[in-house]
Amino acid sequence: MASPPFHDLVPNRSTASPSSQSDYVAKRQLHPSDRITQAELQSYRQLADQVRLLQARLGEDREKIIDKLERNVPVENGARRVKLSVQKSRRLTADKLLPLLGKQEVERLKSLVQPTISMALRID
Repeated sequence: MASPPFHDLVPNRSTASPSSQSDYVAKRQLHPSDRITQAELQSYRQLADQVRLLQARLGEDREKIIDKLERNVPVENGARRVKLSVQKSRRLTADKLLPLLGKQEVERLKSLVQPTISMALRID
């Protein structure tokens, strides 16, 4: 028996949870007229390209403003205000824990945590 197409094995968003061992379920049978259209794919791709450009521009503007704030450059009078908040956090990654706990303990801890499921949509 042939394996089902990729789109028939996707996470069921209504029931899937990161702790579930069987996150992939067979979807309902598709009607022959059910299709993802080329127009949908093209629209998604165009929007994704626009978002990438805007994210790059936003990042550049963000860095410029932060740089000016760090140099105590005054803000022009007007309706907009700006405040720079700094937060500290610790991200416990396997690479950071390895020198502290050793490989065996890191592997043991990793086995206790359910994996995070993520999906990437790539349109060529």
